[in-house]
Amino acid sequence: MVLILGFLAACTDGDGDLGADAGLDPDAAVTLTATRYPPAAIRSPVTAAVAARLEAIAAAGAGTTSDDVFAKVGDSHTASTNLLHCFADNAGSPYVIELDGRDALAPTLTRFRAGSIGGTTPFDRISAAAAIGRGARWALTGTPSPLAQELAATTPAFAFVAYGSNDMELGSTHASALPGFWDAMNELLDQLAAAGAVSVVVGLPPRTDSATAARWISTYDAVTRALAERRQLPYVSMWIATRGLPAQGLGVDGLHHNTFVTGGRTQPCLLTAAGLDFGNNQRNLHYLDALAAATAAVDGEPPDAEVLPPVAGVGTAADPFEIDLLPFTHSFDTSAGERLRDDYPGCGTGQNEGGPEIVYRLTLPAAAAIRVIALDGAGTDVDVHVLDPSASCVERADRLVDRTLPAGDVTIVVDTFVMAGLEQAGPYTLVVLGCEAGDPDCAVGP
Repeated sequence: MVLILGFLAACTDGDGDLGADAGLDPDAAVTLTATRYPPAAIRSPVTAAVAARLEAIAAAGAGTTSDDVFAKVGDSHTASTNLLHCFADNAGSPYVIELDGRDALAPTLTRFRAGSIGGTTPFDRISAAAAIGRGARWALTGTPSPLAQELAATTPAFAFVAYGSNDMELGSTHASALPGFWDAMNELLDQLAAAGAVSVVVGLPPRTDSATAARWISTYDAVTRALAERRQLPYVSMWIATRGLPAQGLGVDGLHHNTFVTGGRTQPCLLTAAGLDFGNNQRNLHYLDALAAATAAVDGEPPDAEVLPPVAGVGTAADPFEIDLLPFTHSFDTSAGERLRDDYPGCGTGQNEGGPEIVYRLTLPAAAAIRVIALDGAGTDVDVHVLDPSASCVERADRLVDRTLPAGDVTIVVDTFVMAGLEQAGPYTLVVLGCEAGDPDCAVGP
């Protein structure tokens, strides 16, 4: 069970506008107020801030991309013919399409059925950038890379990007695999934005094939949502969408989504109540919904309202950023921080943390298991420090801290490492998850 904290009063001077210079640089907005993505939502809202971001990406591709074409970039979930192929509605197709009253999605079907890629539509194209058993780094490897091949072949204005299930296996632990996944996904999304393709980031589904992996799905979901939030790109959580289904919407292998079958045929485009008890049917619904929302934003239709208030505080020791719900995600830049401390007695590591730091406060109503993750990129080196309610540093790490903490105010400091006299300040993303201490379903903590 995820620990939910009460909302705190929000009082910032930001207006949610990424600014005219936000362009394609994901770090241009990290020091401004951006739309927060609710952690319990299947699809993130497409607000004015998000719409501005998508419009900037689309403008970069104007004249070179096809606005009725999307690319599919991902692993076996993406490569499966159960994903989107049924929407092509080819002559003689065995598939039945039933939107079950969702008439607002019909124009999106019409638009992308008209897209032509070598005799196929975007829905039923076999993508060069989607393959079984692959992770995000694979899509970027080679000359030309699978991603470059697909972009050249399709010139898409939109793209679905779905990795994670294989990426989490690419380290000695699921924790150690996170930085590589983060770096590869950032590079991949950079290339798509540079090509003028608006990406819809899709999270990984539940897993029952491995108890250990299953416990890390919520963390990877939060990290992937944070990646999309940092860039103000649409996000779809397949974990949220399918974890409550029978068998969590998974087939017998406990890894891949199942599909509704009737009359001896799989029918992944039946979006009825019966069909939506199955993972691939849910996936098709939420892909189509996210695509409709993304195209509406680029076409200038009215945006969604903000759901969450801006993060309260300014990140200083006197006025820390307030962590008002868990999971919590926040992207910022330590260059904007104070320089009040260069070490953390109690953690006893001796590292020089003399660069600027950003401070967060988490108020725990009861003892809780907490997972704190700090992710940065090239040229930035920040460390995370956790101080208990007595203000004693109880643990620090380069990337991740797992700790059970008592009730009270917990301080989390993202501080800048200094190496050979040079401060490694820069943009980072903080992810904090938590569960009540002793909860048998808790998926975080030691």
